[in-house]
Amino acid sequence: MFGHSTTYRRIAGLLADGGGVVLDGGVASELARGHARSPWAIYDETSSVLDVHRRYASAGCDVISTNTWGLLTSAETDRGRRPGRTGLPAWTVATRDAVSLARRGIAEAGRTGECAVAFSLNDADPLLVGTQHLLALLWTADPPDLALVETLPSEPSASLLGAITAIADAGLPVWTSFKGAVGAAALARVEDAGISAVLVNCVPREAIAATVAGMATHTTLPVGCYPRLDHPCRPEAYGEEALEWRAAGARIIGGCCGVGPDHIAAVRQRVAQPAAAPS
Repeated sequence: MFGHSTTYRRIAGLLADGGGVVLDGGVASELARGHARSPWAIYDETSSVLDVHRRYASAGCDVISTNTWGLLTSAETDRGRRPGRTGLPAWTVATRDAVSLARRGIAEAGRTGECAVAFSLNDADPLLVGTQHLLALLWTADPPDLALVETLPSEPSASLLGAITAIADAGLPVWTSFKGAVGAAALARVEDAGISAVLVNCVPREAIAATVAGMATHTTLPVGCYPRLDHPCRPEAYGEEALEWRAAGARIIGGCCGVGPDHIAAVRQRVAQPAAAPS
């Protein structure tokens, strides 16, 4: 149904060549700094969301995330069911807008063709059970470059594994991210579902090196991380720590809550190969 985009093939090439890939940072926490609230900020505060995406793309990241995990739960709320700007249910409009806003931010940063859009999902999103409906409804006109199923428990549910398989079978690359250390059995299950990379997210940065090293011993897939900041951290210090994560086996590095564009720029400077547009 989909296939790998030119932009995703660039990222896959970086990983295949041993290079580093840089994710964005905490989109939700950046929006909160400007008093915008997610996930409905995608619908209500589009200029704020666009600005955040543009700043992360300008910082040099290779992947922009849509910050949509949890948005799909609004399909069951009064607001989500009400007609949106186009007459379709508001949750549908917001979910589609999430991809287009990310693409606009990338374009305004001059990074079209270099920076991919990752559609964010998690285990709590009820429509994961109806993945084929989601794909047909939301992604046919403007599909993301990959799906990022994140903040997973150590034991992924059967419905989640089925959804990952459906997305991967439709041709869209899927990356999964666990909230903490994960064992060999769970990694094997998500690998069997068809993922292309496995990460850890929303854990303190002090725990990242050991967690990444442990994951890397159980998989041949690219391993990555995007930790949260529990305390203020200078961008330069964050970049130096990213070198440790890279040495521990992380090929994909970004940030979660509290990690801003300046932190991501520091990661780009220290651990990743320079971005290059596809030929």
